[in-house]
Amino acid sequence: MRRSLFILAILISIVSIMCTSGPPENPDGKYGDKPVAKERTIDFTELGPKRGQYIKQEIVLRGTIMEIDTLSGGWLKLKSGSGGIKCTIEDFGLPQSLIGKDVYVQGILELILASSEKGRPIGGEYTMGADPSGSSYDDELRLRVNAIEVVIPE
Repeated sequence: MRRSLFILAILISIVSIMCTSGPPENPDGKYGDKPVAKERTIDFTELGPKRGQYIKQEIVLRGTIMEIDTLSGGWLKLKSGSGGIKCTIEDFGLPQSLIGKDVYVQGILELILASSEKGRPIGGEYTMGADPSGSSYDDELRLRVNAIEVVIPE
């Protein structure tokens, strides 16, 4: 009985470590199925008044990863000095060790309407304000990520 409890405790420990750490970190700092087009990087400030021109377009943002989904790495929060955005990831996971790292994030910019079936947006600093295109303060910008590259200090 004691041996079974000991083995069970070890298995639970291993599973919990695997769930919280995510996949291993790539040595080259690249994640996703294509290279990041870093030369096309835009500033977060452009997502305010000019965001209409970027909706449904592939864009590249640079910022710091503030948070990563602890279960599967299916989303992250990216922040820079001039803004922030929630990003969703479908094709790959990210290790928790990337939190706090400076990265380039490439993906398709989407507008999630507050009245959509997906429910209310996450709000706060990750929600962009209204613009002349008619979207409201309750609408949310989200980036559907297809590639991430960690900035390697020179």
